[in-house]
Amino acid sequence: MVVLDVSLNELYKLLNKKLSEEELSEYLLNIKCELDEINGNNAKIEVKDFNRIDLYSLTGIARELKGILNIENGIPKFEIKDSPYILIVDKEISNVRPYIVGAIVKNVKLNEDRLKDLIQLQEKISHFFGRNRQKVAIGTHNFDLIEFPVYYKLADPETKFIP
Repeated sequence: MVVLDVSLNELYKLLNKKLSEEELSEYLLNIKCELDEINGNNAKIEVKDFNRIDLYSLTGIARELKGILNIENGIPKFEIKDSPYILIVDKEISNVRPYIVGAIVKNVKLNEDRLKDLIQLQEKISHFFGRNRQKVAIGTHNFDLIEFPVYYKLADPETKFIP
């Protein structure tokens, strides 16, 4: 099972509504989640449905609860378009990682709690579906610090870097 650490303040901000512990627990059961514990502003939520990776994040849980609470229904619409930025993939890496996907996501406001949630989502997906990063690895980078073109290639296993 997947257990998430979430900020209740951030959840209630996304819902634009505060719930009692009992209400939150009841609503979470409706989406196959369970409230494990609350410690101040932090809650541990267990996702019982392994196939619902959209619930592996605070924003996914908030989106689902918004539907149940009739606050907002449906999946958000995002504009997707081609990018002028270049990602060059070295042929030799295809034996190690045969697929790569990149995206530039703009106009997202991340506070500390939302950033922690995003990193937690990456880690859960990399762990459960990526077999501890053997098959899938996900990274998030500050766009302002990236110089294009980006090269995706094998590196010496002894190479050290600071993420």
